[in-house]
Amino acid sequence: MGQHIKVETTSIASEAITKLINLPNQDRELNSRESPRVNIFKKISNQTNDSAFDTVRLEVLKEESDLRIKRQKILNEQDAVIYE
Repeated sequence: MGQHIKVETTSIASEAITKLINLPNQDRELNSRESPRVNIFKKISNQTNDSAFDTVRLEVLKEESDLRIKRQKILNEQDAVIYE
């Protein structure tokens, strides 16, 4: 899972960097205070981080759910033994 996120993040970052390198108006944008291309790069980076966070969050929620189910099964088995 972590490997997939690293590859995806690297791929998106690589695309954004390539766009920055191939700017048609590079000098003008480098001299401006807030380059639109830099803002695009930041936006892509934030989206990637959000996506990675959501993926990890979903995995944790699934694991917690699985643990709750296992716990409930154990409690049910214990109740069955007590009532026998």
